[in-house]
Amino acid sequence: MTIRTCIERFQIIGFENDPEFESKKTNRRAIRQSSGRWACICVDELGPLSLQPYRGKGWFQQRKTSRLRTTYTRPHEVKHLLATLDLKTYKLYGHASKTKKHQDILRFFAVPHRRFPRTERLYIILDNFSPHHHHKVKTWGLFENNVELTFSPTYASWLNRIECHFGPLRKFVLEGSDFAKHQDLALAI
Repeated sequence: MTIRTCIERFQIIGFENDPEFESKKTNRRAIRQSSGRWACICVDELGPLSLQPYRGKGWFQQRKTSRLRTTYTRPHEVKHLLATLDLKTYKLYGHASKTKKHQDILRFFAVPHRRFPRTERLYIILDNFSPHHHHKVKTWGLFENNVELTFSPTYASWLNRIECHFGPLRKFVLEGSDFAKHQDLALAI
């Protein structure tokens, strides 16, 4: 029995905050299982990513630990990674943005939307981040582009398949690194 099965079966984490949990969960699973017939992508954000040293582990000789340099100011600002996971091809796509506002989300949605034909219905799986619920984002999906936005239930981010890719990204790219420019960080990601 997996952890997810235990959580679902024994209700370890309370989902009572979202009255539509069961319907959202079954809708999400139906979309994912039939993703071979429809275009379906998962979208999420990672960040803020700043140019600072990140602690990490490595295969090097043990020596006296050195202190990390201070980062009291952020002269190079911070970036946010907006990423999608295509469930047909299982490929990750990303874009670095200065902010995570609804305008950035709409600009980012246009990129993966171009890869699919307009006649094909596109399902976008999102979490409950407030810019995703902005009225301009919802109208973009409903009326203009043959897109259906499906939101994950509250406290159930594990239903979004892209979430599990951010842990290894942090571990293998960010830990033990100290990038000088955002271009170097974006190239490493």
